[in-house]
Amino acid sequence: YDLDPHDQYAPAHLTGDQHEGTRALSYDSLEELARFPLVSAILQTRINQIAEFARPQKNDYSAGFVLRLKDTDATPTKAQEKARDALYEWLSTCGDQRVIGWRTFEQFIRMIVRDSLMFDQANFEIIYQKARLWRFVL
Repeated sequence: YDLDPHDQYAPAHLTGDQHEGTRALSYDSLEELARFPLVSAILQTRINQIAEFARPQKNDYSAGFVLRLKDTDATPTKAQEKARDALYEWLSTCGDQRVIGWRTFEQFIRMIVRDSLMFDQANFEIIYQKARLWRFVL
């Protein structure tokens, strides 16, 4: 593709919609660039690679994360194992037990990584509630 990101849009300095680090490319232009097949394939490959680590590790040789004690030589007690399992559950649902749609840790990581790769920034808000400790909101 021979691409000029300003073909379809007004210059970013006129619209006020520009990203500081991309030499005045607008956010719309960055989003359009991410839709091109080659760029989209690269983004999706990186997102998939990172998302592999957003799940609990099944065994010592698979991708994923593990919650361990600081002292790796110590054997966890039953209470520590129960707390670890509760942390796995809490993390897998992003602190929200009503898992609806994207509210899994893997989907959260996919959205954050996509925004980070497309726009070189990612935003989310932590909303504190009385009934729950907190949950992610995008």
